[in-house]
Amino acid sequence: MEIPGNPKVKPTVLKYRVKGETILRIDGQLAQIEDKDGVIWALLELLDGKYTCEGVINKLITEHTHLTKKTVEVYIEKFIELGILEDATLTSAGILDDYSLERWSRNFDFFGSIAKYGDNKFAYQKKIQEAKICLLGCGGVGTHVLFDLAALGFSNITIVDFDKIELANLNRQILYHEKDIGKAKVQQAKKRILQFSSKVNINIVETFLDSTEKIASVIDGHDLVICVVDKPRYYLIEWLNAACVSQRTPFIYGGVDIRRTIFCSVLPGKSGCMECWRKNEMNRGNPTALSVANLNKQLDMDYSIPIPAMVVLVTIQAGCMVAEALKLITSLQPPALTNKLKAFNFDDMVLETCDTWEQQPNCSVCGTISV
Repeated sequence: MEIPGNPKVKPTVLKYRVKGETILRIDGQLAQIEDKDGVIWALLELLDGKYTCEGVINKLITEHTHLTKKTVEVYIEKFIELGILEDATLTSAGILDDYSLERWSRNFDFFGSIAKYGDNKFAYQKKIQEAKICLLGCGGVGTHVLFDLAALGFSNITIVDFDKIELANLNRQILYHEKDIGKAKVQQAKKRILQFSSKVNINIVETFLDSTEKIASVIDGHDLVICVVDKPRYYLIEWLNAACVSQRTPFIYGGVDIRRTIFCSVLPGKSGCMECWRKNEMNRGNPTALSVANLNKQLDMDYSIPIPAMVVLVTIQAGCMVAEALKLITSLQPPALTNKLKAFNFDDMVLETCDTWEQQPNCSVCGTISV
């Protein structure tokens, strides 16, 4: 195996020498390696990014003459499999400007802790900055999502909402102030985000989403849709699903349900869609669940009071949805919310998978969609 570049132990990996062992701390976990003669420790010390792989090997076998080139190559390959090495020759040059390097400096080694050897950790930030995100809803979850997106470095965001700010919003909608009451949410959200990060390009759409066609018009040209709109409750998900699947646009959907928050994602052509989920429920033959679902839609069932919404739940939901957005845009890791419904429960503080489904080949919405 030819190893390009200058291998270097990732700065997120800590190493210890204890009683004939070399111990590595990798993402909070300890890996113990028997190392009585200190060869592993010496190798790790040489893997500082100053030398090519060939240079590291030559230096080590000069100091430890019983070693062969092949043996050291195997050691280095094992380190790459463990995910503890990066290529020091892969820099930010030509990828990010000085402002980005300073503003998002804490992001890079987080990306690097996950990235495979040979991947440029700075390139993930570039993908984030170039992505076009459409956020449907600037209420409780939406304001947290928007703030988190801007903090991560997403620089092209469309925000969609029709509502005005009320005093009762301020228990959870973090971008608004008391003096904003009565003003349009999208206008004030844009103002606050630009105060936080002046280089974000924010497009605002002040409209009520009431059809597939309306959603399709606002999401056109975007790389990802994040939907946290809660009304009309029993039609919106159908409109969203149809619009995004028709445009091959991935989306993340979620909402707060009293003491739990739920979320999932759809990659048209790669995962099941929301209609696949509905068909999965039908195939399970749960008549009670189907009857309730039908009545909800027919009668537009809803609570007689404003839906309870606690800041602790919307914060967790927003974090999970933005984490999924990060995965989808950068491919840093596979998506975690496709073909499943995740829920975080306030009562026991457990994040669980509460439902799963698969893409249905005969799905009326995505059955004919291919990648």
